[in-house]
Amino acid sequence: MSVNLRYGAKDDAWPGLAGVIRDVAPQVLLLQEAVGWANDDLARLRVAERDLGMRGALAPSRTGFHTAILINEGSVGWGEWITKYNHTSLHGHAELTITVPGLPRPLAVISAHLSPYSADTAAQEAQVLIGRAHKTGGYGLIGGDINHIPPGDTEPPWDEVPAHDRSARTVPGDPVLRANHIVGQVLARGDLVDVAAHLADKHSDPGLRAWTGHIGKVRTDQVHITKALLPALTGYRTAATAPWSDHDAVVTVLDPAQLD
Repeated sequence: MSVNLRYGAKDDAWPGLAGVIRDVAPQVLLLQEAVGWANDDLARLRVAERDLGMRGALAPSRTGFHTAILINEGSVGWGEWITKYNHTSLHGHAELTITVPGLPRPLAVISAHLSPYSADTAAQEAQVLIGRAHKTGGYGLIGGDINHIPPGDTEPPWDEVPAHDRSARTVPGDPVLRANHIVGQVLARGDLVDVAAHLADKHSDPGLRAWTGHIGKVRTDQVHITKALLPALTGYRTAATAPWSDHDAVVTVLDPAQLD
């Protein structure tokens, strides 16, 4: 499950989001915009661990838009926590290897928050994450606030989109406003599969491509998996988070037994 905390889920937002998360009961939770969570000896992360019954870690961000990963240690095992590549992107990323019953090698899990200000910059950030997702030998997952429009998704109503998002998410120099798909194209070139898009096409269900960003009206929140994991993919859905976040959460279901 991936959840954007909207500036740290301040005030009374966290209890509402925690309730959404508990209803899903994910084995792995990816968080973005953990603003303020690095303060007071990680007090807010400790509250999240307590409220959710999970173990987590926070990845530092130079912008303060920290990312985090929490896991249910009753179902998956904590492996290697890595932060040395955080400087390669604007907001940084959280990176953890976990052991999953049924997988012969560790699963590389990444909570990403790509640059919202430029599709080209976000594509370069994605190129780094692709290498990290493949580091264990094929089993990897990137999830989070990808911020840019995937190939095949419907064009948003650009006249309703804020100017800074239009400039960041469209093809520059084109007199017609149209989405810049470079981020999704880079991820696909790196042998990663957009979970929602794959299942939408497989089941002829365009509703799976529904936008998750309440303001930009695009599917900013995405999960991409390595091709080695594709046989294990059994489900995807969104989880409503309003009024506590301006992003719907996304949930991906993987069944390692399907890899046999």
